[in-house]
Amino acid sequence: MIAVVSTVSFVQPVFAGKPGHAGVNKEALASFSKDFILTSNVRWYKIKDVFVVDFYQQNSRYMAYYTEDGILNSISNTIGKDMLPATLTTRLNKKYDKAKIINVLKVRPLTNDNYYVIQLTTESNEQIIKVYEDGSIEKISSHKK
Repeated sequence: MIAVVSTVSFVQPVFAGKPGHAGVNKEALASFSKDFILTSNVRWYKIKDVFVVDFYQQNSRYMAYYTEDGILNSISNTIGKDMLPATLTTRLNKKYDKAKIINVLKVRPLTNDNYYVIQLTTESNEQIIKVYEDGSIEKISSHKK
């Protein structure tokens, strides 16, 4: 799920379309219709065996992640870096003192605690990290500019 979240959040999708297209099956479509109402700008993606739906609800942008059986795994939305809990911001500033936060995605899995996927950049490097609410950090990817 980490790779799916980081891929959808920070790069252009490869496989997009309207509901019913892009290989989206009827189970995922039916679940989405039950799980979310009053949505707009709905776009579907398929990454490996996960259906991702990018949509707006009440002027906020969300992404929902469904299995091929139509089971909702998690929901995410982009938040401002000022919306990170203060304890996490302090931890990030200590560990990545010269890095600038580019994007923050708050992920709410249905089975585990929330976490954040954060894109950081320095003069020479870009990386994506996963930060748990307890302050632990896991590197997802890193590459030189």
